[in-house]
Amino acid sequence: MNLDAVGVVLRKFKKTEFPTLLERWSFAEYLRDTDVSGSKQKTVKLLAEACLENNIEEEDLAEADLIHRQLHVDSKRWTAFRIINKTGSARDEAQLNIPEVLEDKLNTQLLQFYDNSVCAVCLKDSVWLRVAILEGMPSVYYLIYHPHSSLLLATNIKRIHQQFVFYSFLRVVCGSKLKELKLQGKQAQSLADLVLHRRSQGRFSSLRFNQKDSGVLVRRKRRKRPIRVVHPYIVKEDEDIDKKRSKFVKETFGDNRLPVVDTVNFKVESRLLPNNHCGYCGPLSSHFQFQGSSVLNGIQALVEEGLTDTPLPPFLSELHTSAQSYFVIREKKRVEDTR
Repeated sequence: MNLDAVGVVLRKFKKTEFPTLLERWSFAEYLRDTDVSGSKQKTVKLLAEACLENNIEEEDLAEADLIHRQLHVDSKRWTAFRIINKTGSARDEAQLNIPEVLEDKLNTQLLQFYDNSVCAVCLKDSVWLRVAILEGMPSVYYLIYHPHSSLLLATNIKRIHQQFVFYSFLRVVCGSKLKELKLQGKQAQSLADLVLHRRSQGRFSSLRFNQKDSGVLVRRKRRKRPIRVVHPYIVKEDEDIDKKRSKFVKETFGDNRLPVVDTVNFKVESRLLPNNHCGYCGPLSSHFQFQGSSVLNGIQALVEEGLTDTPLPPFLSELHTSAQSYFVIREKKRVEDTR
């Protein structure tokens, strides 16, 4: 281990992220006396020198890199997979909750195919895995496993490695198959919420967050409503439409903020009808993409501002409960009149 190798990993962090690194990193117990109040360059140098003095190993640097990925989760694109178990064999959930056990088992399985390095770290209710294939040109992949569920999130894995990485992981969790869901995005936590809490999105999210009134039968004093003074010459137009729109927004999207999905793709398969300018009549396929900081909240905002007609078509109004970011919309076939 040399100073440059340690510095490469430490320089990935922003200056404001060093306290978080020292809080989460297991190797940080040897770095407690290091001053991190100076400039980033000085801090990296001091930390790197302290790491070498305490005989840092590759596994420790891998853990630091994994912590950096947790802090910058949106710099990678994640794909959701469902673990399918057709064999009926039960997995030991208590053991799979322990990062060291999961790390050792995955490393053992993957050693059948590649020389590798596996690092596992817990974060909230999930286990983050860093899988490094050390043969040939080294490649690093990241997995997020949610114990007690069938959800796995993974970054893009090269085709030459994907089969072996997924096979080894399935052997560890006693699964028989991984089914790729039509769900991708940069916010891993939002993707997990869409899958794990699919039935409690929108207006049902208040139940998940325990926001319902627990004492509905308790008699309370009637709340005094403030008196609104409206100028006699000011007339609000389309008040009924506004009320109807507000009701639709509340019943469809609820009061809580929706999960963040940055891209949603639609493929529309329809038919091109003949006209005077074009005699072609046949299938027509078109693609549409919604992209932004939060597509779901953006659609809600469009409805609230009255920029869309209500009710929305099902593929938009049920977007937050579908756990998908890719849809194929097919035109319904018309029944020809045979009379």
